Amino acid sequence: MQNLMGAVSASAAPLQRRSTSTPVAAKQRAVAAVARQLRRQPQLAPARLQPSRTLEAAASSSSGGSWLDDPIEARPPVAPAPSLYSEDLAPVPPEGRTFSAWDMASLWVGLVVSVCSWYLAGGLVELGMSWSQGVACILLANLIVLLPMILVGHAGTKYGVPFPVLARAAFGTRGAVLPAVLRGLVAAGWFGINTWLGGAAIHQMLDTLMGGSLAGGAVVSWLGITAAQAACFLAFWAMQLGILLRGMEGIRLLEKYSAPVLIALTTALLLWAVGAAGGLGPMLSTPSRFATWQELAPVFLSCLSPQIGYWATLTLNICDFSRYARSQRAQAVGQAVGLPLFQAAFCFAGLAVTSATVVMYGHPISDPIALLSKVKGAWAIAGALVGLVLATLTTNIAANVVAPANAFVALAPSRFSFAGGAVLTSVLGLACRPWALISSTSSFLGWLVGLLARCAAVAPPARSRASAALLAFSLRYLGHNVSPSVMAAHPSDPSLPSLPGDVLERVVHHLALPCDEEGLPAPRFPQPAPRQAVTWGLAEGAQPEVLLTCKALWEAGRGVLHSCARVARPGGQAPAPAAAYIEPLQQHRGTLQHLELDVMSWPAGASIAACVAAVDPARLRGLTIYASPTTFAEAQLQLPAFSALETLDLNVGQEGAAAALPPSLRRLSMHCCRADAGLAARLTPLTRLRTLRIECWDIDPGVQLPAVHTLQLRISGSSDEPEPVALPALSASDVRIAGALQDIGDGPFCLQLSGSGELLGASSGRLTRLVLTGWGLEEPPAALGCPGLQVMELGQCEHRWLQPATLQQLSGLTRLSLQSSFEAAKAAADFSCLPQLQELCLAAEGLQELPAGVSGLHRLRVLDLSGNSLTALPPGPYLRRLRSLSLASNRFEQLPPALAEATALEELDLTLCRLQPTELSLAVLRKLPRLRTVHYQLGLHCTRAHL
Repeated sequence: MQNLMGAVSASAAPLQRRSTSTPVAAKQRAVAAVARQLRRQPQLAPARLQPSRTLEAAASSSSGGSWLDDPIEARPPVAPAPSLYSEDLAPVPPEGRTFSAWDMASLWVGLVVSVCSWYLAGGLVELGMSWSQGVACILLANLIVLLPMILVGHAGTKYGVPFPVLARAAFGTRGAVLPAVLRGLVAAGWFGINTWLGGAAIHQMLDTLMGGSLAGGAVVSWLGITAAQAACFLAFWAMQLGILLRGMEGIRLLEKYSAPVLIALTTALLLWAVGAAGGLGPMLSTPSRFATWQELAPVFLSCLSPQIGYWATLTLNICDFSRYARSQRAQAVGQAVGLPLFQAAFCFAGLAVTSATVVMYGHPISDPIALLSKVKGAWAIAGALVGLVLATLTTNIAANVVAPANAFVALAPSRFSFAGGAVLTSVLGLACRPWALISSTSSFLGWLVGLLARCAAVAPPARSRASAALLAFSLRYLGHNVSPSVMAAHPSDPSLPSLPGDVLERVVHHLALPCDEEGLPAPRFPQPAPRQAVTWGLAEGAQPEVLLTCKALWEAGRGVLHSCARVARPGGQAPAPAAAYIEPLQQHRGTLQHLELDVMSWPAGASIAACVAAVDPARLRGLTIYASPTTFAEAQLQLPAFSALETLDLNVGQEGAAAALPPSLRRLSMHCCRADAGLAARLTPLTRLRTLRIECWDIDPGVQLPAVHTLQLRISGSSDEPEPVALPALSASDVRIAGALQDIGDGPFCLQLSGSGELLGASSGRLTRLVLTGWGLEEPPAALGCPGLQVMELGQCEHRWLQPATLQQLSGLTRLSLQSSFEAAKAAADFSCLPQLQELCLAAEGLQELPAGVSGLHRLRVLDLSGNSLTALPPGPYLRRLRSLSLASNRFEQLPPALAEATALEELDLTLCRLQPTELSLAVLRKLPRLRTVHYQLGLHCTRAHL
């Protein structure tokens, strides 16, 4: 110790002589000197300077101790800010750690025992699994989700803080409010829904006890429910509120003492069902439909994901509970016992009881409330009522109240306590009228999507203005794209579902971005550092008629920052000063690589030239111009000067066909009046060109277009001269030629190609894709003999040459589309000569039955039969590998029985069929193990259901 004191005094002496040193620097040098002296004298035990708990943990760690013995490091802050701190957000002291391992396990028992968990295993058995495979899938999923649950719970136990405080490590002190409030608002809505379900359970059990006298009550007009339903709902709501006012200790006691009661009632229900049925019933004796693991694996793995997602949300805020755990061992062991084991056991009980009901009542009853309503006797009904109330209470309070209560505390620590946040959550759950939310699918999705569609799970890597800009711009971008679908879900009131998203978007912009006096984001952000993916939003400000948006796109694998700029001005307004759009372009000159000029109504070409001159010609890789021919001609752009330009899109009329082009082009698109020999001369030097797209009124037969990989021609023709169009020799691997139906005389006229027999003759040997829409051919093109032709699409015109003999030349096709081709599918007659076909579209072909040979196409993955007059589907090998099937706009009055053979089907479209709502039952569709999406129509509204 004398040596240590000598080191301190020796280090302090020179510090006294340095009068220019600051006190902080002097203190740091003194501490460094002491540390050096300690390293030289290992016999000095530094443990004397540490608390005993930390010393024991260090000894345990050095001797290979478990992380379950990790010490608790919760300590109150020294000088907390009032806007960030309250007693409910403070680290839980040792005397407040009341959760033992049994308490944590009881928490999970209360969460697991619920009406929703009752259905899980039964749904897996309906997909074809045996009961053991279904329970194993649930057990494995919960073991997987247990890992992040324990890891997040570890942080809660170690530091004793709730989720809103823990989120500050990633989002910052202000940004952490966003994920906490998002999690809280969703949970508050679910609290109301589960409260309504709990009240409905009470209402149904009381109705059974009273002989059905509650079922015939009058509906209160301004509520939409009966007075008895409202009374049961309010009673259950008040019951929860009384528990919440006692805080976390009240929740702990509820979960602790409810767990054994729920276990006993579940066991009693299982024993009653087995005894009444004389066994476990047929569902547990049903073998698996999958004989091998190769057959089971796709279904098993696809079902594993939703089972993991069942409790994945709670991994975010499990620290709200683990912060009260006595030790890491208590929270880890309690969760390991409570989550996977009780979840699997309860799901087995639900499956066994449902199986027994088949023997007892002649059909399976998977709804536990409906099953318990059949119980006879006052005591049995009372026990069932207690079980339903406890099951809903323990799940709803733990899963849907703690998170929003802590979120409201974090939002305003000086105004809210945990009890106050819980009361506000319960009031929000009451105010959202949950019976209206779940009254229809559109109402439910309108609430959920309207709240969260405009928000993304973003964790900014650094608390900087650039990160805040990226977050805010992403929210606005997502909102503008999602809003139309949200409005379609609520045609009566399109503003209601998106209202929370609008408010949240404004709040985020206000918190994250510096704003001007009008509340809009500041118009500029700093120049980004290289290799940093950032988004700038130069939003509407002093010049609202100018929209300039710069995006930074990260190109995967190349590590290059690509910056894009778009300059546009809505029509009908005076042009803005040149500096409004030229100055930002010059500011990002060093990174700008893509430029789009939407200046169709600009009167002067000098503005276009000024914008193009503001960018670096050696760096620009993409250029798009929308302008009038006169304005583009006045600009006199020197496009060959852009040596790095790879993509060019000219929408400038015939002037674009006369412009000189840079030889570096790989992709060229232009809109002109006529493709002539002058255009061909300018295309010849483009040796690197791979994609050529030309849209024009007419094309000269003598034009020699270059050989490219992808060639797209759209020729509109002339409505007053409907003469056949002669195409030049074409050479490409991917050819897409589109015409336009002209309304001439009595009806539409399909453009005809002259010399169609020689069409694409130059492409023989390399053609892989041929698309002809809006054209009529009198004879088959010579390109049909190409051995590499794999894709052919014919549509919107008559193709008389498509005969059975023609199809025999297309044996290598993998995709064939005949859409609105004047019954070309009937003319083709037999498709059995296309054994390699994987995608087949026969839409709007007037079919009354499936063409011959289609049922034998065993490689089909996609089949589109929409817009026909089919009434039945024949069985056959074509159904076994189908992943997508469209039967829209046909005459099916019931689901085709052959549909059961489509075991690989993932998407089914039944829109505008004649199916009755009772025929479209999820029980039938769930027999298809991979089916995920069904498009159907009820009434006048088209719907998409995800299974």
